[in-house]
Amino acid sequence: MSTITIINKTVSIFVSVFVQGATNDLPYCLFYRDSETNKQIFQLLMDRQS
Repeated sequence: MSTITIINKTVSIFVSVFVQGATNDLPYCLFYRDSETNKQIFQLLMDRQS
């Protein structure tokens, strides 16, 4: 196996782990409740858009 192939596979694994971590945290952040308004963050963002 060439060095470039090994590097490409390693980078691919790191990118996959990063994306999975980001997408796992996203729902938690969006559905977290704001302590001041007791609304979900997602709802606050939607209210701001309208």
